[in-house]
Amino acid sequence: MKSLAFTAVIIAVATLGCGESKPYDVAEVSGQVFLDGQPLPNAHVLFRPVALEGQTEVGPEAFGRTDEQGRFSLTTVFDDEGATVGRNVVSISTLQVRENPADPENSRQATVASTEKVPPRYNQDTELVYEVSSSGVTDATFQLLSR
Repeated sequence: MKSLAFTAVIIAVATLGCGESKPYDVAEVSGQVFLDGQPLPNAHVLFRPVALEGQTEVGPEAFGRTDEQGRFSLTTVFDDEGATVGRNVVSISTLQVRENPADPENSRQATVASTEKVPPRYNQDTELVYEVSSSGVTDATFQLLSR
C-alpha cells in the first residue's frame, strides 16, 4: 500500500513538472480589416512583437488570414491561439506568392499570384501598431485607406 501511495506522488510530481513554461504571454486576438470602408477578404494579418527597452527576447509572431467579411483570428508560429501580449507592429497584405511546384525550395522560382491591394504604409512600410492586453481582444479593427 505504501509503494502505491509513493508511486502516485511520483506521478503527480512528474506531471506537474511537465508543464511547458514560456518566456512570453499570449492572449486571444481576433477582429476585422476594412479597406476604404469595405471588408477586406483574403488578407494576411501579421503581428510582430516589439522588444521593450532592456528586453532581449520577445514572443513569437502571430498571423491569420481574413475571411470574406474581413474577419480574422491570430495564431502564433508555435500554434498558440492569439498573439504575444504587449506592443506589436502589424502588417496587412493581400499579396500572394505561389511556389514553383517543380522546385518549391527555390524561392527565386516563385510567382506572384495576386496584386497588392493594400498600400505599403500598412505592410512593408507599416505604420500600424497594436497593444495586445493580457485579457485579449475580440474586436481589433483596422480601417485602412487605399489613398
